Amino acid sequence: IIKLYKDEFEQKGIKYKWISEPDKGIYDAMNKGIEMASGEWINFMNCADVFFDNNVLEKIANEICRVGNDYSFIYSDTLFYDFNKNLDLKIVEANHMVKRIIHQSSIYKINLHKIHGKYLVKKGVTISDYIFFNLIDEKEFYKSDIMIAKYDVNGISSIFENTFYQKLAVDFLFKNLSPKKVCVKLFFAPLRKLIKRILNR
Repeated sequence: IIKLYKDEFEQKGIKYKWISEPDKGIYDAMNKGIEMASGEWINFMNCADVFFDNNVLEKIANEICRVGNDYSFIYSDTLFYDFNKNLDLKIVEANHMVKRIIHQSSIYKINLHKIHGKYLVKKGVTISDYIFFNLIDEKEFYKSDIMIAKYDVNGISSIFENTFYQKLAVDFLFKNLSPKKVCVKLFFAPLRKLIKRILNR
């Protein structure tokens, strides 16, 4: 796809870089993007996820000019959709206070990685971005009214088994949840899993 639009990019003076090579998973690929990035702000858009509309980056750039010196992490609510069915599903409200953030709907200063490190690359880990969000000081976050992304619900991070227990462990380590609440969530986890399977039939 990049090669297909190469001439158009060059005609419009659009600068871009790309690599295609084996990696150790999504977060390894994202770390490679961090290493290649030369700008001040960064966004990660995964396969089948898209920007909310064609003017998102322009609108967010204007917002960054307005609030960028005071904040390092701009995020928004996210429209969940099913790429396979081409169907919009629901808007998920974001809230940095409880770290309910989707990285496709966030644009942040790349120097946060110099402070907190890159994404954790480990086989089976699907919440490295959630760990990263928890490392950032709350005063760095700014919620925008501009919807940034549409998130495909068929991605790997949407699979219950891949995310629930990992996220729970992170919440416990960062003291987002008390031991009592962790135990309650663990107790009801099998029931939640069963309900989701029933609803997805």
